[in-house]
Amino acid sequence: MTHKKRDPDAIASCAALKRWFRNQGIKNENIEIFADGDPISRETKVMADKIGIEVYPLKEIDRRKHKVIILLDAASTKQANVRFKGEANLIIDHHSDEVPYGSTATIMTLLLTVLGYEIEEDLATALTIGIDTDTDNRTSKKVTKFDTLAYRKILSSLVDDRLWKEIVDCGYTASFRGMLSKAISKKYFFKKESTIITGAGYVKEAQRIYLPKIANFLLDEEGVEKVIVIAIVEHETADKEGNVISYEKFIIPTTRSSTGTENAADLNRRIFGKTVTGGDTFKSSGELPLKNGDIKFIERAKKHKNKEALEGYFLDILNRYKEKILEEETK
Repeated sequence: MTHKKRDPDAIASCAALKRWFRNQGIKNENIEIFADGDPISRETKVMADKIGIEVYPLKEIDRRKHKVIILLDAASTKQANVRFKGEANLIIDHHSDEVPYGSTATIMTLLLTVLGYEIEEDLATALTIGIDTDTDNRTSKKVTKFDTLAYRKILSSLVDDRLWKEIVDCGYTASFRGMLSKAISKKYFFKKESTIITGAGYVKEAQRIYLPKIANFLLDEEGVEKVIVIAIVEHETADKEGNVISYEKFIIPTTRSSTGTENAADLNRRIFGKTVTGGDTFKSSGELPLKNGDIKFIERAKKHKNKEALEGYFLDILNRYKEKILEEETK
């Protein structure tokens, strides 16, 4: 069982656990996956189809038939994005500061390896996409040495490149196209020589997975060597009972470099501060928490539907960092 708006991390993790149980002699029809709502993206749906995963609604869980319930990629059955009337026998999840993993797919990769299970190519492909999804392609500050170990040492050599491309490049949703149209609009888009600086505006947490895709898309333009995409992302935190306890907003910079002549992670740290900790030579991302006063300003503007104020605030952020980036390039 997993959460609503299931993402690649959730689906890959469920698939991994199902494969292991099947390997232990449990019949396929006795291992079922449940979640409410639709997948968070077309990528998730295509992944499920490609690796043979069928998901049923939570209301079809029968406690007489389903003796053991395992919750993956969520901390509690009472969370707002789960809402299951009952307790899980086991929870496998990474959403805690006390857990040293950036994704549940990482946990499942390490668990299967310790148990001696030989991970198939299609499952390895799904698990790598799951890790990438929850760690901004392994550039966010959530990435740990265990994510790197699972990805590079265990999964990378097993990935089916053709399947990976079929899933990742399966077509873009309306949400992605809307974000991309903003990023290439005259209002946000700025290009100087081989560098593109642009913004994606205000995006929901679920849309964050598209920021690296936008950066990579723009990096493919002829003559472009560096792309920085800036967005403001809202993150909602809930307690184990599913009650929302805080709303946080972050400035999310996503940087991509095609040449490696300038370290993307180092550039992000110089421009956006030490808060941005994830990344390497070619890619970097991070989170810069907005101050309470700024958050209140955004919330008031939203409440009064003041689009002009919201737009003005974001453009101010974008232009401020654009100036800093250009200053860095002249040094």
